[in-house]
Amino acid sequence: MRYLTIALSKGRLTELSIELFEKIGIDCSELKGSSRKLILCDEKNKIKFSLQNQVMFLHMLNTEQQI
Repeated sequence: MRYLTIALSKGRLTELSIELFEKIGIDCSELKGSSRKLILCDEKNKIKFSLQNQVMFLHMLNTEQQI
């Protein structure tokens, strides 16, 4: 099964995003830790989180294939 990848901008919106994802049942425990990893997984729901700085996040939005 393939993963759904969600890109998150590092910074002040990260905590708000984590709260919202947890409310809908997505495990974000790895995102709360002090890890320096940039790609984190929720194996249960097959979701990958990609933490990006603002410049990389905007670049990714502009170059990703639209669904």
